[in-house]
Amino acid sequence: MMRRGILGITNAWPPMIAGHGNFFHDLVGCSASVEVLVPRAARPESVSCRAHRWFIVPPRIGGPLRVYSVLQPLETTVTPLFWLLVRWYKPRLIVASQVLFSGLSALLCSRVFGIPFLVIAHGEEVGAYLKAPRRLNAKLAQAVLESARVVVCNSRNTEDLVKRFCRPGRPATRVILPCVNPHQAGANAAEVAELRRDLRATGPLVLSVGRLEERRKGFDIAIKALKTVREAVPGAILAIVGPGDQSRLKNLAREEGVAESVRFLGPVSRSALSGLYSLCDVFLLPVRSLPDGNQEGFGIVFLEAGLHAKPVVAGRSGGSCEAVVDGETGILVDGADPVAVAGAVNRLLTDARLAAAVGKAGRRRVLEDFNSEKRGALFESLLQDVAG
Repeated sequence: MMRRGILGITNAWPPMIAGHGNFFHDLVGCSASVEVLVPRAARPESVSCRAHRWFIVPPRIGGPLRVYSVLQPLETTVTPLFWLLVRWYKPRLIVASQVLFSGLSALLCSRVFGIPFLVIAHGEEVGAYLKAPRRLNAKLAQAVLESARVVVCNSRNTEDLVKRFCRPGRPATRVILPCVNPHQAGANAAEVAELRRDLRATGPLVLSVGRLEERRKGFDIAIKALKTVREAVPGAILAIVGPGDQSRLKNLAREEGVAESVRFLGPVSRSALSGLYSLCDVFLLPVRSLPDGNQEGFGIVFLEAGLHAKPVVAGRSGGSCEAVVDGETGILVDGADPVAVAGAVNRLLTDARLAAAVGKAGRRRVLEDFNSEKRGALFESLLQDVAG
């Protein structure tokens, strides 16, 4: 087999809304030594790496039943093996965007072809495996993590979870925190004006972004907190952005008496999201750790808000405490407590000087510590070291 280069495997890539896909994109996108298997829905034109739109099954099948596809994990696991056989191609290293199921694919290719692999671990998945270590998914994840040449962890919290989950001394870990592109294109004036009209906002705007089906994100708590927020700041609006079934949250908004003050925008383009960050007064995501071990891996959206100099209110969960510096770039609260969430939001909405200072500190920290160009160079160096 021809031996060259580095192969990346991911089932998520922009413009798809997925934190692990965006993280992987920012790390490998600027590397000319990497070629990546990405979903058909991806748009790989704006990156230096060679991206092959190969995976055809969507990660989720929509609808009110939220039926998850069993074909997508299977395709992610076995397709790269066939791709290598068809291409008669043996890369020096395989890089997987997450433990399951791109990491399982890397393990399979490693067993068949003897190719070393590196996998990126995220706190939300490893935390769940720790809570139920006897389940099949946990057993598969442990095999992937312990067989990897290096496990890249997206936070120090994730690294701690990986070390607790795996056997002593295995695997080798490296922490590389998420990043954002400081040069990402923003919304133009016309887009911002259109967004402002669509929001029908007459008062301050609170923005939340994420997948609606991920309960740890705390959209329900944000809605419950809104009534208290509006008592202190009349006219405040909550805008929720992200894919997923809205019915549960819409019913909750009606029960809480704030349905007219919540805007469900669904998934939006990157430029529109940038426009929403620019328009909002506070970014809110009261993430929380769930009983099943599911927790926030890091929270790239906190960095995106910081890049736009917006103050952040975040729940304490997993790696969110590394994404937000409490009292400096945002306010950390108990994400399960609507009263605490409302209090933090009101504090920022009623103190313009504090909000501006927190927003500026957040932008400064993002540009200095979470620059995608710096993280990309660090990751590229790691890839070359591991590939040998």
